Parts: sequence; C-alpha cells; structure tokens
Amino acid sequence: MRRLPDCTRVEPADLPAASAGLRAMGWRLVTASCVPRPGGARTVLYHFERDERLRHLRVEVPAEVDMPLEDGDRVVTARGARAEIGLDGDSLIAISENTDFTVENTTREESFFSLTAGSILAKIRSLGWDRLSVRTPSVVVAVRGTEFAVDADADESHVGVFEEGSVEVRGESGATEMLEPGQETSARKGAAPRKAARLARFRARGQAMRAHVGRLRAVRGRWRRLSDGE
Repeated sequence: MRRLPDCTRVEPADLPAASAGLRAMGWRLVTASCVPRPGGARTVLYHFERDERLRHLRVEVPAEVDMPLEDGDRVVTARGARAEIGLDGDSLIAISENTDFTVENTTREESFFSLTAGSILAKIRSLGWDRLSVRTPSVVVAVRGTEFAVDADADESHVGVFEEGSVEVRGESGATEMLEPGQETSARKGAAPRKAARLARFRARGQAMRAHVGRLRAVRGRWRRLSDGE
C-alpha cells in the first residue's frame, strides 16, 4: 500500500482518543477505507479534512477485533474485503466487497443507513427501533424484522427478502411495493419499484443467508453494550 503523507499509525485501543484529539483541533472525519490483509487482518484508514488539507489515522486491526461505529461513520470496502456491523447483539449486517455504506442515524425513534454502492446482506431479528430503513440512490427500504439483501449503484437498486419478515420498498416517485418472504423487486432512479416477483437475482444467496444467520449466533455470544465513555 502506498505511503500516505500526514498519516499517523495508532493502536486500535488508542483510536477514540486520537480521533477526538483531531476533532478538537477542527479536523472533520470525511471517510474511512479498509484494505484486507492476510489471515483476516485489515488496515483501516480514517481520513480527516480541515481547510482543504488532509490528515490520516492508520489502524492495523487483527482478525476478529470488534470496532465500535458512531453515527456518521462510513464503511468502504475494497475488492476482496468484507465487513460486518452488529446491531443490539441480535441483528447483523454483512457488507460485501466494493461497497460504500454509512451508519447515518441509530436513535430509537428512527435508525437509517445509506448504501451508495455495492451489496449488503442483513438479518434483523427484532427491532429495538420505531423505524429502521436503508436508503440507496433510488429507493428507501423500510425494514420490518426480516432477512433481506440490497444491491445498489447510482442508477438502479435491487431488494430481496429471504425466509422471514417483510420490507416496504419506496421509489423516488413515492410509489411503494411490499415484499414478503421469497420475493424481490428493483427500481431505477426516479421510477416506481417493479411488481414483486419470486426470488431470481437473489436466489443463489440463500445459502449465504443461512451462513449469515449462523454467524449472528457467534456474534451474539460475545456482544456487549458500550458504555457512554467508549
């Protein structure tokens, strides 16, 4: 990986303090990028901007080390890289390679995420929120406790529901389409979602969803709620 100017390496445990120090000096976190390493480890780069200048924090993360995310944090995966986001110990979002995903808001009243490009696979077992949605450039996916997948790019989005739950897909036109288990839809930017149909695009990902559910059980076993100071 090419060496970045103004890049400081910090240990994972020291990242919150280092990030807080930059923010206190007026630096704004604009994005983060992840580079996979052998054995499941990864290099995470946090990019900060101030007065059209950039500074970077570099963290070498061993495999299976948990890293908390805050509202506004962005997860960008490179080719061959993947990430997971655990919610409340009972729900899990898998982020595929070449994906741009942002944790926008996680309040109880309304939690929502942005998927600018790429793919996610999610198991939302029980909603501890009044509303939860995933927003892409062309649709808003309102989640109602389910197993679902979303593919997105700048022009079109695809949504599928597997064996449980339902989602409402709303296009930019305001038109909606409800998906039940075993159904999918898609919508181009500015258009209404297509009529719900049997899984086709997402059919092959059923096995991946079963593995994802098994992975959720492992994550739940080590889940802990962060204190306010973490």
